This record gives sequence, structure tokens and C-alpha cells, in this order.
Amino acid sequence: MPVPPRILIVDGDRRFAHALSQRVDAWGYDSEIALGADAALACLADPQGRPQVVITEIQLPAASGSSGEPGGDTLLRRLGVVAPGVVPVVLTGYGTIAGAVAAMKLGVTDYLTKPLVDDALQEAVAAAVARHTLLSGDEQDQDGNADTKAVAAPRGMVGRGPEMAALYQVIAAAAEGTTPVLVTGEPGTGKDLVARAVHAGRRAQAGGPLVVWAPDVGSAGPGLGDLWAKAAQGTLLVRGLDGLGPEHQAGLLAQLRADADNPADVRLVATAQREVDTTLPRPLLDRVAGVRLAVPALRDRPQDLNALADHFLKRACSRARRERSLGPATRRALAQHAWPGNLRELARAIEHAVTLSCSTVIEPEDLPPAVAGAPDPMALDSPAVGDPAAMIPALADGWTPTRLADALLAPERRILRAALEAHGWNRNAAARDLGIDRTTLYKKIKRFGLDRPDAAA
Repeated sequence: MPVPPRILIVDGDRRFAHALSQRVDAWGYDSEIALGADAALACLADPQGRPQVVITEIQLPAASGSSGEPGGDTLLRRLGVVAPGVVPVVLTGYGTIAGAVAAMKLGVTDYLTKPLVDDALQEAVAAAVARHTLLSGDEQDQDGNADTKAVAAPRGMVGRGPEMAALYQVIAAAAEGTTPVLVTGEPGTGKDLVARAVHAGRRAQAGGPLVVWAPDVGSAGPGLGDLWAKAAQGTLLVRGLDGLGPEHQAGLLAQLRADADNPADVRLVATAQREVDTTLPRPLLDRVAGVRLAVPALRDRPQDLNALADHFLKRACSRARRERSLGPATRRALAQHAWPGNLRELARAIEHAVTLSCSTVIEPEDLPPAVAGAPDPMALDSPAVGDPAAMIPALADGWTPTRLADALLAPERRILRAALEAHGWNRNAAARDLGIDRTTLYKKIKRFGLDRPDAAA
């Protein structure tokens, strides 16, 4: 049997500590209680049975040899020396913004305040255990033996199939280096989570910042030079690298060349579509693709579908304050769908079902029609249904010889307009539905001359 992760609970309130211990044990962990900083440090000093995670209150009596600061602060400050690798979580009844900032600088993964919220704490503990396993590379196999080849899923990532297990290995290795990383994958696969997991290695542990650069078309936003300086000792995440305009791409290339002469110790991590080799200038690609991480599409990891569905179900139920479960027929419907929108589409499908379901068990009819395999009643009146020629002029007379790129222009224009109209011409929402970035959508709107109906009014 696998050995459950050990959690050390540190709190001055004995009754609260015991109540919390019972909850943590019910979640499948093995908890231990320390009623103060001195007791906690004594437990942590013993390598045998050392916990993976510490949940601590900040306002504890001062520890021995301290300058009178709260015992929780002393515990966090000494943790990296006494028990390196143990991941701290704060659960305090005296939460402040300043306290949260100070705690994060000391390596705290989550800063929670009392009264206790079970879901939030359970998620925080699971993330801390995963972080400990990721950093230590010490996951247990089914017999309870240490398996140094297995790597836990980074925070927010779900799945243990071979594709994801291989990806976690590369993330863990890349996280410890300084080489630029390029994360590629289809829209909705979770490229941002992978990029953040790379940052969460040595740089995040050292307190280095994560700075995100995703400039809008036609808006320079914060200057790249300023953001580069902010990211010193940390990571600059460039979202949608292949969607940047030529001016921004040239600016990034110039910055990389300048940094080669005067290094600012900035780790570059970028995300892009898989076709990046044909869309990026070669000089820029050569500088950003030191390590490549390809995120698999959902259709390529079917063994993870149930776990992902349960993950999104839990999140949707928490938001809606509802209790729901997935029926067997619903799981079959999910398994039969192709998921062109990947994780983003799955998350929305589950949220749709939780919102519309009248029973505690979600049935296939609660899913979006496209996922459930049923015809969409909103589309039945469309002349395009059952009539390809209505959407594709090249098929109007059986077949009119037409270049493929030209033949696809008419349906693409109709699809873009339909998405924009569905969201009241909100471009951000339309781009999200289409699985493209805003830069790409803006370019297509301009290319097809799509104007909002009331634009001239």
C-alpha cells in the first residue's frame, strides 16, 4: 500500500489543531500536531518521518532564541535550513496583505485565512504535496517504494497518462535550468500552466518574479524593456509568441540580442501554436526555443479524460454551490467526443452541464449539444445544415475548381461573424470561443472587412 503524505499541523489552539487533523486525515493524509514553533522545529529536525507539508498559524508564541517575532514567522524563516524541501502553507486567523507578501517571500505556496474553508485548504494541501514531489523527484510507486523516475503533476495540472508523465519529467528538468523554453500546443491545451510550472522551479523558490508580456494589437502596453528589467532574477512569460505583430517580434529579438551582451538574468518562457516553425522568423525562433515542450491535445490522452472531467466538475460545483456527479452515460458521451477545443472546451462543457442540470446526476442531455452528440436546435434553421453549398460557394454546382485557400475564405468569414455576433461583437469572448488569440482575430477582422452592424451609426 502506498504511504500517505505526512502533514504537520502547527497551531496554538489544541482543539482547532485536532479538528483540523481529523479533516486532513479524512482527505487521505497522515497528519501530526505541533502546538507551537519550538515543537514544530523539533519534529522537522528529525529526518525520520519528516512531513512533506507544514500547515501553520502565524500568530504563535515566540520561538526559543528568536527576537520576539511571532512563532509562525520564525518557523517559516528557519524551515529552509532545518528541513529543506518541506512546503509551507499558512492558515491564520490574523491575515493581512503585508503578512501574505512576507510569507510568500519565505516560500509559502498558499496563504489562507480562518474561518476554515475545506475546499480551499484541501486544494492548497494537494498543491503543496505535488510541489514537494516535483521538487524532490521522490514519488512513490504502488508498493510504497520511492520511484525517482516519477514526477508529480505541477500545480493545476491533471493527468497521469504516459504523455503527461513524460511532459512532467521535462518540465521538472527545464525548471532547474536557465535555457529559454518554448511551450507549444493547440489552443486550450494548458500551455500557460506548463509555462508557469517551468517558472515554479528554482527561480520561484528564490523569490524571482513571473512577469507576463502579451501586448494587444495596436497597443504597446508596458514597454518590453521595462518588463525585462522587472523580470530580473525571474521569468518573462511571452504569451502567444507567434501571434505577436512583426514590430513586437522585432523588439523581442532586439532585447534578446542586447541581453546577450549585458545579461539581466531573465529566464524567457514563451507559448505558441505548434506551427511556430513556419510562422516565426528563424533568428527569433533560434533564440527562444532552447528547450521545447509540446503539450498534448486532449484527444491524445484519453486515459486522463475522467480525471479531468472530475477536476472541472469539482471546480464548477464549487462556483455554483451545487452538488453534482457525472452519470455513466454522460461519461460515455464525453469519451466519444473529439474535443477540438481541448481542456478549455471540456471545462466549459462541464460548467454548462452543472448550470443546466436539474438533477444531482448529470445526464448527456445536460451537456452542450455538440458534446452530447445531439443536433443543436439553434443550428437546425441554418441553410448551411445539410447543404455544404450554402456555406461553401465552390460546391454550389457540384464542384467549381478553386484553390483550397480561396474556397475556405467564405466559410471562415461566416464563422468569424457568427462568433462575433454571438458575443455582441466582444472580441475577447469571440477569440476565446474560436480558440485563437486576440491578435489573430483582429487580423482576420481586418482581412475580411468585418464591421459591427452599428459601427457606422
